[in-house]
Amino acid sequence: MAEPQSYKEAMVSLDSDAWQYAMMEEHQAIMDAGVWEEVEMKDLSVGRKLVGSRWVLKVKRNSDGSVE
Repeated sequence: MAEPQSYKEAMVSLDSDAWQYAMMEEHQAIMDAGVWEEVEMKDLSVGRKLVGSRWVLKVKRNSDGSVE
């Protein structure tokens, strides 16, 4: 499994289903932990700053080099 250089590359790869599933799981874990809140720009309180984000797509490997 190759590591894509961008979200777009991940979504057109043969492994797109696996990348989508991994992103869904990660998003849910972040939301469940309450460390991140999705807001619309129009709902941002005065004096607050918007923090952007992006996906960093890495393949987790076992010590023998196989995909975890």
